[in-house]
Amino acid sequence: LAPTAEEEIVDANIKVTFNGHNIEGETTFNMPLGTNKVVVTKKDYDGFTGTFNIDKTQQDATKKLTIVPHKGTLELNIVDKSDTKITNGFITLTHQATKEETTTDTNTDLKVGTYDIVIEDESNIYITQEDTLEISKDGTVQKKYTLELKPSKLITNIVFDHNDENVPVGRILVDDEEFSFVDGEYVIPEIPSGTHTIKVTGKMFKETSETVKLTPGDTTQHTFQVKSKVGNIAIHVTNK
Repeated sequence: LAPTAEEEIVDANIKVTFNGHNIEGETTFNMPLGTNKVVVTKKDYDGFTGTFNIDKTQQDATKKLTIVPHKGTLELNIVDKSDTKITNGFITLTHQATKEETTTDTNTDLKVGTYDIVIEDESNIYITQEDTLEISKDGTVQKKYTLELKPSKLITNIVFDHNDENVPVGRILVDDEEFSFVDGEYVIPEIPSGTHTIKVTGKMFKETSETVKLTPGDTTQHTFQVKSKVGNIAIHVTNK
């Protein structure tokens, strides 16, 4: 019982047995009149076993067989460092074998197999993570991903308040870190986003501090105006 000339190979992984004959991957073939038994199998799928009754009126009939993939469940939770759910967080899963992509932000059923995963957020303020995940038949995988905010970039300008000229030298204190600046400017390429109290101090000017809010992933430029340290001169004028 060979397949007809119109045979079509749709998936080399599909195994078809027709009346006991193996016809791998072939989807169009001759069936004799009467009852015919068809078995369809594929790795990681629930196969099909059934019979077709063919009579003279069923020339070139089409039979649609559905095989269902084995699945497992992913229980997903994406949070920030305070363990608060990131409402716009999501993951993209790529099945290593089939290259099929799935995007989800909640619990979902997935075909069995190994997935490459990218975890990110729609607002693009968190650092993207990558992972690998294995889904097994009827299994449940619980995954919790903790995303960190992207750092910010801070550009500081330190000038004298009376003439806006750059302060030659000094120090910048951010949290527990200290940076020395020259010619009134310093760039901190990576600083945690959020609100910081930043101090500027030096021998030539009075210490000043300001609160600066930094947005994740953005560059913030901030100018500090400082007062010069000047001595007091007493002038006495007398008449002779």
